[in-house]
Amino acid sequence: MVPVFQAVRIMIIALLAGLILTILHPAAVSAEAAIQVTPAHLSLAMAAGDSTTETVTVRNLSNSPVTVKGNSAASAAQPAVTLDPDQVELAPDASATIRIGIQVRPETEPGNTHAAVGLVAVPGDSNEVAVIGQVEVGIDIEVFHPVDDVQWSWPRLIDSGDRAAFSVRGRNAGKAPARLTATINMRGLPFGGGELKMVSQDLAVGQEGEMETVWDDRPLFGLEWTTLTVSAGPGAPVEQKTLIIVFPWKLALAFACVTLTGAGGIFMARRSRRPLP
Repeated sequence: MVPVFQAVRIMIIALLAGLILTILHPAAVSAEAAIQVTPAHLSLAMAAGDSTTETVTVRNLSNSPVTVKGNSAASAAQPAVTLDPDQVELAPDASATIRIGIQVRPETEPGNTHAAVGLVAVPGDSNEVAVIGQVEVGIDIEVFHPVDDVQWSWPRLIDSGDRAAFSVRGRNAGKAPARLTATINMRGLPFGGGELKMVSQDLAVGQEGEMETVWDDRPLFGLEWTTLTVSAGPGAPVEQKTLIIVFPWKLALAFACVTLTGAGGIFMARRSRRPLP
């Protein structure tokens, strides 16, 4: 009698323990309708402002059709993530490819950031909306700035007859050898405008380069709203804005001197012709 009682007690304890474990640790995917995503984690290195497209494969492991829906919501500080398509219909044991578009915001500081994509499965052969399986794809991104230590040199006031030279130094801070490209875009008022470009030699990672160009086709006078940018391929460029004044100040100074000299001569001549008292 005692052995039977002990056996029943052990069975009851085992059932209670299994129930408690089931409540505390529920399965992430239903046994009747499971989905599998490959790969389930992405590790990337991207420049701030850059974008890329990765692919994952989602598979229906169940014996029933399922509809897989994606969710890519992200905060303003996280990379922007899109899904194409954002919903797929899968027959039993079928699979489909989903493209994940990732855009690192230009203002992102260097360092590590994270994003995620949620995929949920619901029954595909009925009007039920209950979630019967879900998987999250984690995205870890090492963000870097491809160019740093940028130093510009440009004239603020340009005489229309002088040599107008622009120069820039910068360091390749990317992940591979690259060339730096500097662009000077000018919007003139009332005349002028245009664009100048400079390209460095091939720079190894961490190597600095220097470029210089001369602005030959400039107006006689004007105001030039100027944007200076330096880039090293994909990613947000380093940008600086300034105002450049083009004015023939040497010619104007010479003209002013001639005018003052002539006016002084006329004044002295008139003074000398006045009758003496």
